[in-house]
Amino acid sequence: DVYKRQGINAEYGGQRVYTFFFQLLKTTNATSFQKVAIAVAFHDIGIWTDKTVDYIDPSRKLATEYLKQKHLDEWIQDVDLMIERHHQLFQSSLSGDSLTEIFRRADLADFSWGWISSGIPTSTVRQVQTQYPNNGFHCRLLQLAISWFIRHPFNPAPMMRLW
Repeated sequence: DVYKRQGINAEYGGQRVYTFFFQLLKTTNATSFQKVAIAVAFHDIGIWTDKTVDYIDPSRKLATEYLKQKHLDEWIQDVDLMIERHHQLFQSSLSGDSLTEIFRRADLADFSWGWISSGIPTSTVRQVQTQYPNNGFHCRLLQLAISWFIRHPFNPAPMMRLW
């Protein structure tokens, strides 16, 4: 299992993002399900593989390698964009109603621990949080962020983007 080999345990909370994503998606097809599943699996993986909060590029690289191994090169652009922009704070004109924008909103609901619900009913957010507990994910992010900030005070949140 790729997660166990990388030292990733139950604190990895991708199930919440996946569930939130499909709360926001208006239409579905098998390809969307698969692309999102891959983006969810890889979008934060660099936290563990590189042990850093500067994890977007390592996560993108691993996702691209995986897609190439699976001969899914035509999905690289979509999955890469979901990963690259998942911590973008504001919707950009490039995102619109795309998988990338919906993924960003779903991750924001998870990242903010429901403080920003992204249009998902609060009762649904709470139900998903109960079904898929945090297991220390946000605490791990905080530990890495503090360590990063001490070393990089002028770049405190390298994974965040405004636009």
